[in-house]
Amino acid sequence: MEAYAAEIKAQTAIDLERGRNEVNRLRSELASTIAEAHKRAEAERAENHILLERERGEVNKLRSELLSLVIHERERSTTNQEVHPPKLGGDTTS
Repeated sequence: MEAYAAEIKAQTAIDLERGRNEVNRLRSELASTIAEAHKRAEAERAENHILLERERGEVNKLRSELLSLVIHERERSTTNQEVHPPKLGGDTTS
């Protein structure tokens, strides 16, 4: 009976050690996964920031062109003359 109890105790110790090793492996794997996710998120944020700045630039350009057209239209309507509108962003039709 004592031999059986010793065998159970030894097997339990082995199982416990395997369990600890598995927990440590999973912790390490989880930490790596979290680190990779943080890196991907940071890269995506940086890319989105670049895209946002490009869009802001385009909006500002369009806003400026619109203001130029509004000013031109006001000048035309106040002088009641035919004034050629300013050329916009590569427009070569005027």
